[in-house]
Amino acid sequence: MHSHPENDPHLKVELPEELQKELDFDAGRLSQLTEDGEDHPLYQLERHRQSLQQAVFFAASTIFLTLLAGLMLALTSHALGGPLCDAGVATWICSHSFELLFPLLPGAIALAGLIGCALGCYKKYKNHDRWQPWLAALWVLLPFTLMWLTGTGTMAIVGH
Repeated sequence: MHSHPENDPHLKVELPEELQKELDFDAGRLSQLTEDGEDHPLYQLERHRQSLQQAVFFAASTIFLTLLAGLMLALTSHALGGPLCDAGVATWICSHSFELLFPLLPGAIALAGLIGCALGCYKKYKNHDRWQPWLAALWVLLPFTLMWLTGTGTMAIVGH
């Protein structure tokens, strides 16, 4: 009776050295990886938790800084006054300079946060880390940035 060579446990097969190294099980190497914490499941869980916290903090701080910059510009414009408020045309954005600054400065913060979040997501993906929270943060920042830019952008183009 003839059997297939792959079913014969006594048959010696010469493998290339690279493949043989990959097939050899090195228990010492496995314990070394788990001892220094690189591939330990608890270490991976901690890295995943940190990635989630970083993504949430990044998205929340981008939104907060954008809104804070807009509020500070509006309050400054209102406090300084200007020709538009004196004429009764506007209440908060009182000059042409603030008509440009109010949409553009917070919009630049929102856009920089959006691009930074995308780069953070790419970096986590390339390092085989938990990138999904960063993608979720990107999906939060994308409509926020578009809302700010389209909602206030006409002020920079047309004016009040």
